Amino acid sequence: MEANAHPLSPEAACNEPSRPSRSDVEKWNRFVADVDVYRACISTFVDVEYSAADVHRSAAERAAERWNHFVRNNLNVPEDFPHIPRREPRETP
Repeated sequence: MEANAHPLSPEAACNEPSRPSRSDVEKWNRFVADVDVYRACISTFVDVEYSAADVHRSAAERAAERWNHFVRNNLNVPEDFPHIPRREPRETP
């Protein structure tokens, strides 16, 4: 049996706008509009990543509860004994 985890460390694919000189009003107005697009892109990315983290945290908590249930029912430990699997340190490449 192998434990699965989310292997990716995604980056926001949002394009940061380049600030033009304020002397060109048309370019400046386009920059301001591009800033709004950039903000929306970053905000969406952040929301999606936090939602994914919540899902992963919930899955980890369910797995720990599943383990605790197994331990209590199969290894004769007291009901109030919290036995949460320890986290193994991550290997760094």
